[in-house]
Amino acid sequence: MKRGDLIGFVGSTGRSEAPHLHYEIFKDKQRINPINFYYGNLSAKEFSELLAKASLENQSLD
Repeated sequence: MKRGDLIGFVGSTGRSEAPHLHYEIFKDKQRINPINFYYGNLSAKEFSELLAKASLENQSLD
């Protein structure tokens, strides 16, 4: 896969309250935190804010 490839479709199922997508990234059979792939399009400040939000349980990153 390369940047920009389609990885899935957004949907709303079960008891979800908003459309969302769940996915995992694996490299060499090891899980990698997807947060590590967002930095390219964000400023350092935006990335720091994203990391802070991602550390909260049940947080949507909309």
